[in-house]
Amino acid sequence: MRFSLLAVALPLAAAGPIIASAPLHTRDSTPAHMLDRYIVKFRAGSAGDTIDAAALQHITGQAPYRRFQNAFFSGFAAQLTPEAVTALRLLPDVEYVEQDHESQHHGKLVSQSRRLPWGLARISQRELREPRYDYDSSAGKGVCVYMTDTGIDDSHPEFGGRAKQIKSFIKGSNVDDNGHGTHTAGTVASKTYGVAKQARLFGVKVSNAMSRFTYSDLIAAYDWITLDARNRTAECPHGFVVSSSVGGDYSRALNDAATSLVEAGFFLAVSAGNDGKDAATISPASAAKACTVGGSDSRDYPYEDSNWGPKVNIIGPAVEVYSTLPGGTYGLGTGTSMAAPHVAGLAAYLASRDKVVASGALCDTIAETASKDVIKKQFRNTVNLLAFNGNAAGDYYGTSPQ
Repeated sequence: MRFSLLAVALPLAAAGPIIASAPLHTRDSTPAHMLDRYIVKFRAGSAGDTIDAAALQHITGQAPYRRFQNAFFSGFAAQLTPEAVTALRLLPDVEYVEQDHESQHHGKLVSQSRRLPWGLARISQRELREPRYDYDSSAGKGVCVYMTDTGIDDSHPEFGGRAKQIKSFIKGSNVDDNGHGTHTAGTVASKTYGVAKQARLFGVKVSNAMSRFTYSDLIAAYDWITLDARNRTAECPHGFVVSSSVGGDYSRALNDAATSLVEAGFFLAVSAGNDGKDAATISPASAAKACTVGGSDSRDYPYEDSNWGPKVNIIGPAVEVYSTLPGGTYGLGTGTSMAAPHVAGLAAYLASRDKVVASGALCDTIAETASKDVIKKQFRNTVNLLAFNGNAAGDYYGTSPQ
């Protein structure tokens, strides 16, 4: 049995350095209450994912609080003693061990009466001339978008029955008790404020009412989404998009999970972050295959707090973005949290319009068709590419062609 092999390996590992230790990743910013919480990643193709919960509890001293069990990212998260960490690092099936971490989403909300969203108009015109959003009538139909956020108020009239809050990783809450998730979902697919007005929305709650989330919960959400989507191919013939307006300090585990999600066939839009620094230091923004979105304002200047650098793939509207809030209300949001759902919605829109299946390759398509060099005083070493939906009527710079 696999359990027997591991049970023998642990005391041997504790006795001395039999093999090279797997890397251990820690960070100075980890909160005190998470210092003994770790993510353990198994090697690809190993038998680690066959270990049952009872065996893991025997190894770690208590049951893991998260399991990751798909072909792309396999492992678990648990409270571990220093001795258990040392022993696990010596097991041949363990690729690395990383301290779990806590962070928050990348946006701020303000309630306000209804208004027209400038961001929609901006992504349908090479140069903003009119407060109008032009789009193809396919409007994201046949694409399903998972929102890893604070949840979705799926009763909001703007969603017209196309949204459903389906999963929570926050104990005791399966509703949007913050507002951030309903706002970002509205930018993706609400009937008035959404980019892809006929796409379906699935809420996967990873952040609590205070906007906090743990890396292990987001990894578990990505893991769960890969499994859930297998049962939804009939209702989502043009594929799946994931929108993640969350992030924090660099994490190999979180980046690996994000990359694995894309490799499993999903398009993943992530916010670059609002720290005013290189996105290479942020996860999952620095994940190799994520579509990382920086921010701009309505005057085509960079959003002042947006993270920047070569990891940013595309720019989207980020400042005073108007969208839905829980309880049938509406309000403004500012941050790269608001930019990412513009691009998630655009991926859904393009997949539906072009009758293809959404995938990570759409990030290249979005960059190739973006409005070029329209951002004034763009940050150094950062793309000057503003998301554009391909609307023929707005596909020109300068004077309108006659």
